[in-house]
Amino acid sequence: NTFIELPLLPNPFSWFRSLRPSRMLPLIAFAAPFMWFQFMQVTLMSFETRMGSAFGAMSLAAHQIAYSVWRPLIILCDPIMQAALSLVPACRAKGGVGVHERVRSLAQAILLVAAGLGLATGLLGFMLCRHLPMIFTTDVAVAKEAAGLAVPAMLSIMGMSIWHGNQGLMLATGRARLLAMLFSWNLIYFVAGSNMVIACKLTLFHSWCVFASMHAIFALIVSIVLRLPGGVLHRARRV
Repeated sequence: NTFIELPLLPNPFSWFRSLRPSRMLPLIAFAAPFMWFQFMQVTLMSFETRMGSAFGAMSLAAHQIAYSVWRPLIILCDPIMQAALSLVPACRAKGGVGVHERVRSLAQAILLVAAGLGLATGLLGFMLCRHLPMIFTTDVAVAKEAAGLAVPAMLSIMGMSIWHGNQGLMLATGRARLLAMLFSWNLIYFVAGSNMVIACKLTLFHSWCVFASMHAIFALIVSIVLRLPGGVLHRARRV
């Protein structure tokens, strides 16, 4: 790991004088993948809003109801990523014989918990999406359309749980740049899929299917990368 030392400065004017390229560029270079990753996430959220608004006011209302159920449940999976970011580097720092196998075992345990949590929250999301829409609206048609999104919402929540686990493992092992590059797939896939749904004059349900499949495919892609040489789940050959 690379540590960038920024010593304490005696006064504010010294702070301005300290902003030299030789001091700041290494920090910016280190943070760039994280900035790009966050930018793509915000951009993806904008396309998600476009997806909901492309089918009229009624479908947009249904989309917002389903999103209001979906969003809190995927946040429940965020601690899995935080656990990976905390536990994996600490395990690697201990070093010693067999450190890779210990880290690999820990990573497997994290993903197992992520899968279990994803299954539980996905089923909960399905039930909430089916039975809660009338709390958000008095329009029966809107509530019915929102309830019809229960299956893709459930699958998306399940995929996002593995996504969070994978993301934590990638970041914990210093692979932020590769993760940011892989995330570009989501933008390409979602924009292309959404445009196809609109071009074929399909419905909001089909857009949510694209949404859920994006999460599942990205989780699968990163899972494969984690098992390749250099990945935390790669099985080392025994000599």
